[in-house]
Amino acid sequence: QIISTDKVRGSSPMSDAGYGCNFMFVSGGDAEEVDMSGASFGGKTLPEGTTIKGLRMRIGVALSYDGVHWTRMEGEHHSGAVFDVGGEGEFDSLM
Repeated sequence: QIISTDKVRGSSPMSDAGYGCNFMFVSGGDAEEVDMSGASFGGKTLPEGTTIKGLRMRIGVALSYDGVHWTRMEGEHHSGAVFDVGGEGEFDSLM
């Protein structure tokens, strides 16, 4: 999804000068296996030993001034993601 600076407020001098900046948020997973043993979905509990690959989706961001040429913003995660999955017990953890 692309969000125009018409919808997002910022303090960028480029935005104040009338140059639009578009933000594209992307997500992706990897081949990491996540143990989902005992998780419940739709009233059904997954059996012991159930794993799912690619479940830990991380969010990345790219910026563009023309909607054609994009620059990826590099985050601290080794994949370049800007937002990571929360740790165990945090509100944005998987379980």
